[in-house]
Amino acid sequence: MENACSRHSFLCDQRKLAKEMLFVSDRHKYIYCNMPKVAGTSWKVVLLSLEGRDYSKSLVIPGIWTTIGRFLKQGDVLKPLDLRNRLKKYYKFMFVREPLERLLSAYRDKCVRSNHKGIRQEIRKRRKSGNKGN
Repeated sequence: MENACSRHSFLCDQRKLAKEMLFVSDRHKYIYCNMPKVAGTSWKVVLLSLEGRDYSKSLVIPGIWTTIGRFLKQGDVLKPLDLRNRLKKYYKFMFVREPLERLLSAYRDKCVRSNHKGIRQEIRKRRKSGNKGN
C-alpha cells in the first residue's frame, strides 16, 4: 500500500488512509484492516458480534458505520504511540480479493447500481473516443 500510494500521492494520503482502515479491539487484542469491496460490512458484523452486538439477523444493517465506532476503535482516533504499541502486540489481519473481481465489483457498485451518473458517462465517453485518460 505504501508503494502504491507513493506513486499515486494525488489519490491518497497513505498515513491517514491506513489509520482509518484499522479497527482495534482491546478486549480481544486484534487489529483488523478493512479493505473496500472485500466484504467489509460483513466482517464488521462479525467483529461486532465478538463485542456482544448481534447484527447477524438483520438484512439491512442500520447505522453499522456509526455503531462500530462505539465498540471498536479506529486507528485514526488513537495516538500514534498507542497505535504503534498495539501494532507490535496485537494480532493483525485483513482480507484480500482477486484484483479484477474487486475492480468489477467496485464498477458495478459505483457506476451501475448507484446514482453516480457522472462517472458512468465519463467512462462511456472515454471508451467511445479511445481516450485512455492520459
